[in-house]
Amino acid sequence: TLRDTHLYQAMNYAATQGIRWCVLTNGTDWQVYRIDWSQSGVSKELLLDIRLLEENLDVIVDKLQYLAKKSLARDEIEEYWIKHQALSVSQVLTALFSERVFDALRKELKGLTDYNPSYEELARSLKQALSEEALELAADLKLPKKAKPKAERKAVEPEEEGGKEESGEEPKIISRIQEETQE
Repeated sequence: TLRDTHLYQAMNYAATQGIRWCVLTNGTDWQVYRIDWSQSGVSKELLLDIRLLEENLDVIVDKLQYLAKKSLARDEIEEYWIKHQALSVSQVLTALFSERVFDALRKELKGLTDYNPSYEELARSLKQALSEEALELAADLKLPKKAKPKAERKAVEPEEEGGKEESGEEPKIISRIQEETQE
């Protein structure tokens, strides 16, 4: 079992040495933390939580890839961190409740219903829409089709069954990890 006392000891070592990333493991459980330090002290945020005995192999490989030698050399964990931060609940809610989004929602609702809600009405409605019950109802909603960002277009996702690409080869990420473990 990974304990907070071990984490704080590792955090102190990392902060003292100016190291941004901290990996805590007991062999079966792996936790990867981002360490930040300032005048107010040292802080940590969990980026990856990997449970080797509980998770699907594809999920484990997807997470552990960021700890591979080549991935670390290319600073891919930092890129993943940026993505993780951008898509955090707090950032998404901040964007969702921004004036620009509210203006767009009001315009869209005016076009759909011929009613232009106030910011307060829209905020109340959005808060209701974010309830668990409403989110369950929204599960079947389809996202609008839009071009994927370049980074996503380049990513290779293995098929759910068999993990092989159409060419019959192992997915690139698995091949890359296998190469690195053989080095």
